[in-house]
Amino acid sequence: MDVIWILLSIAVLGGLAWLGYMVEPHWVAKNGQRFLCNAQLLDERGAVLTRWRETRIAVMPTGELLVDQKKLMRHRMSTWHMAAEAPDPPRNRTVFLLRGRDQFDRAAMMAIRLPAKSRAVAMLRPLVKPAADR
Repeated sequence: MDVIWILLSIAVLGGLAWLGYMVEPHWVAKNGQRFLCNAQLLDERGAVLTRWRETRIAVMPTGELLVDQKKLMRHRMSTWHMAAEAPDPPRNRTVFLLRGRDQFDRAAMMAIRLPAKSRAVAMLRPLVKPAADR
């Protein structure tokens, strides 16, 4: 009987770990101009530089995005511009591509991932420039 309880406990802990891995942080202000999502840094060729990190983003009146990524105990604030929306994102998600500069002042890109039904998506779509303007 003790073996069954131990195996059941391990299964429950494994299920909770899987659930914690699958759930993404997300919050949006009522006006959609501030939100919390996952973001990943990319180099200018699109190669992945970092893992997905929890990121706070504020949409400025000028259309720029003020991005705050917490790394250990420091916050890295930077300004980015909307570049594109992914044509084939993961199911129930929307992915946007931002252009800006990394902490070493090199040209970089950032992918941000949001739930498809988020209020922030409606705020970000008008900021995407048409292909002819890029």
